[in-house]
Amino acid sequence: MQTLEDIVRDRILILDGAMGTMIQQYALTEEDFRGYRYRKTPGLMKGNNDMLNITRPDVVSDTGYVPGMRPDCILEQSPAPGERVKSGHVIYLTVNATQTPTITVPDVIDNSSLREAMAKLSAMGFKLTQPTFVDGEKDWVYGLVVRGRQIKAGDRVGIDDYITIQVGNGQRDSTEEIDYTDAPELMPEEQMEEVGDVDEFQEIHE
Repeated sequence: MQTLEDIVRDRILILDGAMGTMIQQYALTEEDFRGYRYRKTPGLMKGNNDMLNITRPDVVSDTGYVPGMRPDCILEQSPAPGERVKSGHVIYLTVNATQTPTITVPDVIDNSSLREAMAKLSAMGFKLTQPTFVDGEKDWVYGLVVRGRQIKAGDRVGIDDYITIQVGNGQRDSTEEIDYTDAPELMPEEQMEEVGDVDEFQEIHE
């Protein structure tokens, strides 16, 4: 059986990757690697590409995918075309993904305001449309819709898809049941005048 080293001596090895090279084009900062979740974590985060799966999944999803280009076409080559290399040298190729990458939907329904949900979804790389309004508490997120379909936390959505946030318009649902408390009965006006503002206390005589 041939080893990997034996194989690359007489043929080109194609690797679907070169992820680090693709990430460098984004010129990410320390804040990009930390995100909001790890903003106070001690130590240097920049360069730890594994952290981007949490803090900048849009960058990871975009690596090796260019919309509009054919699947499996070559996006990048290292060494570059025309360069001379030694026999057996590995040629690294970045190949366009065969399908649109997807991102996992975070938990923002019924626990986030519109502003919070938009910030979180945008930071993760989701594309957002204008929100639609439903009966409910003002600016409270009640649902997410993609292509006319309701989605929930944990679903995966293509990075080319658009998400519409359903948010409360401040109008309570007419079908919602509300338990009202009866107000106490007021004293008749005649009795109010008789009682007046009198402090009740006991007079003591020496």
